[in-house]
Amino acid sequence: ALTTRLSTQATALKDATGGQIGQQVQIIGGVIAALAIAFAHDWRITLIMLCFAPLGVISSIALSMMFSDGAVQDKFIEQSSKILVQSTTNIRTVMTLGLQPLFIEQFDGPIMIRYKRQLLKALVLGICFASLESSILFAYSAGFYASETFILWGVTSFENIFTATLAILFSSYFIGMANSMAPDQAKAKVGVAEIFKMLDQTPAINWDEADSSKVLKKPANFIGKAKLSGVEFSYPTRPTAKILQGLS
Repeated sequence: ALTTRLSTQATALKDATGGQIGQQVQIIGGVIAALAIAFAHDWRITLIMLCFAPLGVISSIALSMMFSDGAVQDKFIEQSSKILVQSTTNIRTVMTLGLQPLFIEQFDGPIMIRYKRQLLKALVLGICFASLESSILFAYSAGFYASETFILWGVTSFENIFTATLAILFSSYFIGMANSMAPDQAKAKVGVAEIFKMLDQTPAINWDEADSSKVLKKPANFIGKAKLSGVEFSYPTRPTAKILQGLS
């Protein structure tokens, strides 16, 4: 489970760093430049089109929140991976006791829970993506309608409107690039938190010499002699199956 968790979180962290940092700087600069050009040529059309920006922002936040639950989803994979490793490592014991159906059931349980959650997540993601894309189309519909009215009134010129709408188009392109990286960023944040959480864990057995009261010390008179008498043993996951029955 530990190696599976480290592998998953490290991969997510790698995907969100490196070249994507440069792309993020490019996206921020592109959005600022595009909005500046749009406001300079026609601030009325720009403000009308930006009225639909909150819908896109809310959809983007919802998408980030949906992708940030990767740690919860990965726990189900870790549980299934743990069962898989235990069953394959002790395959002879499993085959001897005939516990294949039990391990298959324990392996499928977390997978099916994750599958059902992913179905619900897919539905919510579809709604969020539809809201995000529709907000851009709504903005262009309102902008083109207002542009026709302003031209008929003689408030602005076609050149200014064309430049402003084209600048907004480029800004929406950069925003779309940012949204495509949102899942990786959300997973990276979860991955960083999980990695530091694992690194900061305090072991149950303290070997820190600074705290001598909790350090395990070797007894002065220690003899390596052990005797087993009537030992019974069973795995915690299979308490009904006795592995050792009165071993002496």
